[in-house]
Amino acid sequence: MHRSSAPPRDVQRHRWPVRITHWLMALAILAMIGSGWRIYNASPIFPFRFPDGVTLGGDGEAALAWHNDPGVASAIAWHFAAMWVLAGSYFLFLLWGTLSGHFWHDFLPSDRARSGATSPRRCASGCHTGWGTTTRCRRSSTGARCWRLPS
Repeated sequence: MHRSSAPPRDVQRHRWPVRITHWLMALAILAMIGSGWRIYNASPIFPFRFPDGVTLGGDGEAALAWHNDPGVASAIAWHFAAMWVLAGSYFLFLLWGTLSGHFWHDFLPSDRARSGATSPRRCASGCHTGWGTTTRCRRSSTGARCWRLPS
């Protein structure tokens, strides 16, 4: 096996609570799509139907034979169960992000940025604007122009 001398890539991974809640949300959305297609098939408003193999809600033929329902009741049950999994995982994500400081550190500017040591924002023309500064930006045919207004 040949090993390359290239430096290893810096891979940024989210922490495990974020990864778990995101995968739960993705699975819940897929379940809601599949059960929603079965619910749609019960009374389609457009001239097409989704194949039963890609819908979620049990065996439509057996449900029709047992209690005269083409699988809509079980599809609605799947739909509501997936909805609660989606809502619960979103709540856990918000709870973890709030309690761990993930939202504060990743989505709000730092004290250093607010003091003017760095310029975290750009205006629409590509100019850097620092916190607490009054900067005007203008895009012209020759490029972006930025200037600082006198205080």
